[in-house]
Amino acid sequence: MKGKYSISISNNKVKYEFSIKRNISEIINDSETKNILENPEEYIESKDFFSWEQFFTKLLIEKTDGTYLKYSKRKLNPNYLSENVKNKILNSDVMEAIVKRM
Repeated sequence: MKGKYSISISNNKVKYEFSIKRNISEIINDSETKNILENPEEYIESKDFFSWEQFFTKLLIEKTDGTYLKYSKRKLNPNYLSENVKNKILNSDVMEAIVKRM
């Protein structure tokens, strides 16, 4: 996959390093997506998808089709690396929880 952000957060005691490749939870902000992310087991049928990754890839493709965030697994859309999208991810609840643990 092309395009990712490597992030390092540290203080005197702890250092966290990770990469953001495909995080849509803060970008596609609709009630259906939130419900799916909160209770994926209620939406993902194992007879239709070999893995949760397959399900979420299909969801991402469907949710972004026809938008500037159109997703393709072959190459990361450069819009995912824009300052606006990057800031939504970095200012998300997940990032706040990581920083609070430090």
